[in-house]
Amino acid sequence: MRDFLLALPEQLGKHSGFNYAGVVGNVIASVLFGKDKESFKNADENILEEEQFLAERRKEGPLSTLIDILNRIDTPQKHKLFYSYQHEDDALLPTPDFKVLNVIEPVKTQWNSYLDAFKRAQKLRGPIDSFSQYYIKKLNRERAACRAKGKRPLALPLLVEVGGLNSYDWDVAANYVKILQPLREATKRLEVRGATADTALSGR
Repeated sequence: MRDFLLALPEQLGKHSGFNYAGVVGNVIASVLFGKDKESFKNADENILEEEQFLAERRKEGPLSTLIDILNRIDTPQKHKLFYSYQHEDDALLPTPDFKVLNVIEPVKTQWNSYLDAFKRAQKLRGPIDSFSQYYIKKLNRERAACRAKGKRPLALPLLVEVGGLNSYDWDVAANYVKILQPLREATKRLEVRGATADTALSGR
């Protein structure tokens, strides 16, 4: 991947007819989804396979845990609680340009949304950790109440199962941002270059 990115400036200077945007897409798919790059494709016929693949990946790794946390902030009450954690976080280290932000939930078929989600999450690390601990304690209380009544507790969500995110997990997310950001920039440049080349060819 590193060699491919280093070669991009040279390739951008000419139009060879080779689908570099497609190659970038495959690189991104490999970064986000591992070996199963087919599950990255946006075609309708691939969405079901993608969902099945992501369901398997849900049990693996820090990124899956982070995405699970982001998806749990899904009601007005939880958003209000999350906003309060942001105010608490800013009170510890006040910033003049502070404003409340929402998390970004990644869209399964749009890799750019993963980059946006991870970048936003880095800004909201403290509040996300606070929300995670709140959610873990809340669910554990509910499970204990179920057991006390002789009922079967609800299944553990991933974030509860692994105990939230630790420093290593956040480092992994930061590294993915570092990988995906130049790929986004390369993709944009390739799209512009391709559009310019197509216009030139059509004008002949």
